[in-house]
Amino acid sequence: MRRLSRLGFIFLAFYLVFIGGSVYFVFFFPIRVFHHIFITLLLGLWFISRIRNGGLPSTALNYPLYAAIIVWILTGVTSSVPRLAFENMWLPIVHAVFFFAIADLFQRGRQRMVFDAIFILSALVIFITGLEIASWWFGLGITPNTQIGWSQIPLAPPSLPRVSLAMSVSTLLAGFTAPLITLALGWSLTTHRGDYRLALRLLGALLLIVLLMTNSRGGILSATAAIGTFLAIRLAQHPQVKQRIKPQFILTGVVLAIFTIIGFLLWNTLRAPLRSGDV
Repeated sequence: MRRLSRLGFIFLAFYLVFIGGSVYFVFFFPIRVFHHIFITLLLGLWFISRIRNGGLPSTALNYPLYAAIIVWILTGVTSSVPRLAFENMWLPIVHAVFFFAIADLFQRGRQRMVFDAIFILSALVIFITGLEIASWWFGLGITPNTQIGWSQIPLAPPSLPRVSLAMSVSTLLAGFTAPLITLALGWSLTTHRGDYRLALRLLGALLLIVLLMTNSRGGILSATAAIGTFLAIRLAQHPQVKQRIKPQFILTGVVLAIFTIIGFLLWNTLRAPLRSGDV
């Protein structure tokens, strides 16, 4: 039974990342209808089950999420077009319920199932992106305009491709990989097995390469802020650093560095001409 639930969770995660939560949800009406019905029924059944068995899991974000949902409902009721307001409200409420569902799995000791799904989906994204790069270099024809590869041309390519095959849109791919880089890094520091540690660091490095090749400024900026904050917290917890430097000085330095990077990226963005799809 546990094996079946693990496989079911992995297939659900695959569906959410590559079908229901992808660009197909936006452009294909039948997928959008099916996704609304399927996810509403799934989370509705989970919600009813949790209410009957002790309520929602207790986390530090319970009350902020409750407050946010109340605000969303009030804005929907008072909206000039309530139908559109409630339709657009569905997605953030679903995300809030998913948060509670994942928290429930962690509190019941099922976090390994969540991490396994994340690892498998990340590896699949890396594999698909590898095929996209191979098609561009060797001329495999997997993506448009790659019938002839750069390996067959006696010239260096003027630029690297902007990868997007795994999720059809490069910014969606960047949004998927950016938080997982920090997660893989933190996961590698908590595991006690050397082979797991190596695999997770390799996963994080490959995800970073994928992120950089999306050429998404927003994705790169979010990853930079997350990794910088994570490393600062780890550095501030080191015993030798605590003796020599006060933790607040480290955090202040990281904040200044992040704002410097943000300023540099904004400056480049304002200088460069705006193109459709640049985020």
